[in-house]
Amino acid sequence: MSILKKIATVSLILSALIILISFTDFTWLQSARMVILSFIYLFLPGYTISLFIFKEAELMERMTLSMALSLVLLPLLHFYASLYQIYIHKSLLTMIIILAAIAALILRSGFFGGQKN
Repeated sequence: MSILKKIATVSLILSALIILISFTDFTWLQSARMVILSFIYLFLPGYTISLFIFKEAELMERMTLSMALSLVLLPLLHFYASLYQIYIHKSLLTMIIILAAIAALILRSGFFGGQKN
């Protein structure tokens, strides 16, 4: 990742935090929590799925597709879970998303002797 992309990412996160702090009554910690959880819920599930479905996609395409997949996947997950009366707590869902993302990245990288796609 180039230095310009890193600077852009950090400035985007900091600007989101500054906007949340200055225009709301949230504390710094609550604002940081909102930004981090937004990333976890709106980006991470779709990104792990897009690693396997869209193997030849570039970074910007993958990021756009991951946002769309997350916005489709999470409401469907909650709908079908509540339909079958399986209630998922928010912290459990966050842990499941993070562990699934880590497992998908390890499998995708070929860590266990497979070939990297």
